[in-house]
Amino acid sequence: RSFPFVSKTMGVDFIEAATRAMVGYETESMNLPTLETRNRPSNFVGVKAPMFSFTRLRGSDPVLGVEMASTGEVACYGSSKEEAFLKSLLSTGFKLPKKNILISVQDTLGDEATHCAYQLHELGYKLYATKATAEM
Repeated sequence: RSFPFVSKTMGVDFIEAATRAMVGYETESMNLPTLETRNRPSNFVGVKAPMFSFTRLRGSDPVLGVEMASTGEVACYGSSKEEAFLKSLLSTGFKLPKKNILISVQDTLGDEATHCAYQLHELGYKLYATKATAEM
């Protein structure tokens, strides 16, 4: 499932490239990205998110472990990483908070988190924070 997603996101048929390489055909004409390629694609971002289906796992422990017990995933595209991520969350059934939000971020993200927290406050959310985050 990841190979076709990466192929679509990067605009390259990696399955064809792998097949050509395995049978000894050239791949130079395929415009393949290198390990140094960082600007491709330039007009959208692709995100995959796990999708959990606890109704399919009757009797299972609803607390996720390290394996996450994912039963599927969604792939979404957006014009920014934030848009693509939000689309992926909404596609899995995630519900946006209506009134209150708990914020907890690492100290190196303090400046960015402060800006985001202000935006959430302006949207009318009541904000709560862990002790360390509140002290930033």
